[in-house]
Amino acid sequence: MQPSAKQFVLTHIVEKVSGLTAESIQASQSVKHFNIPWKILYRHSERLFTIALCCCKPRTDRIWTAATQITFKMISVNGNYESKTRRYTFANDSQAGWCGYSTFEWAMFLKEFAVDDKIILEVHVTIESMTGIERPEKLKHFDRADRKFTDVVLEVGEENFHVSKVVLAEQSTHFKRRLMDHSRQAKQSVINLEGVSSEDFQVFLELVYMENTLTDSNIEDVLKLVEKYEAKNPGRLCEQFLIMDSKHSLKTKMQIAEQYQFQKLKAHCLSNMKSRADVRAVMGTDSSELDAPLMRVLLEKLLQLNQ
Repeated sequence: MQPSAKQFVLTHIVEKVSGLTAESIQASQSVKHFNIPWKILYRHSERLFTIALCCCKPRTDRIWTAATQITFKMISVNGNYESKTRRYTFANDSQAGWCGYSTFEWAMFLKEFAVDDKIILEVHVTIESMTGIERPEKLKHFDRADRKFTDVVLEVGEENFHVSKVVLAEQSTHFKRRLMDHSRQAKQSVINLEGVSSEDFQVFLELVYMENTLTDSNIEDVLKLVEKYEAKNPGRLCEQFLIMDSKHSLKTKMQIAEQYQFQKLKAHCLSNMKSRADVRAVMGTDSSELDAPLMRVLLEKLLQLNQ
């Protein structure tokens, strides 16, 4: 299976821009993507405003690297924006703090982007290569057969997953049809699954077996399998995680809510959009990234806040 591009976006709203103290470093909250914690750092000096992408992975004796392409965007509530792109390789021996940064003129920043005393920072990241980044520990092992609790082997790539047909069928309409409903494969003891990453399938199975496995790093990949395998209850657990525990931005959550028709998550996001800046942060700079129904909802919210 061809791996999907390792991409993510961090969004942060800077409030009370006029009160930013010179040289004081501010930060967004840390969010994990691809098993690495990241956050946005920013500060202003006498003439410059600096935005940085900080890799918060601790330094260790183990050698690791993450080569990235980073696009920094400053966005005003009115939708104007300025962007700069650069490349930076994070590593266990790189300096913490101002890693992967770009600077903007402070006077321009105040004049053209600080509307309602707020500004939106958006950092688009493409991880071009990674080495030495450890995979998350498995919460449940499916590589051993247990005749009491397993009766089928699912082949995913080079890994075998020993599971129960009944458990899978209870949680997944797809596997119920495939394993239980008098299908040809129902009698097979080994079934090959194509087009699936073994790492993602491991997390999906952990969720099916009710392990506390969801993280901001894996939620979007798990949701693809939830949809693929028509797993309604695991889908509800994903929605609950996004509402209660996720540190993803409102933009990411709203896009997920629209894509998977998570109405509770959608209502949660809308209720947390309390300013024009909140809505603009979800809209971003490229309207083509948003489906027409989602854009309509956001414009209605913007009109409501303008009243």
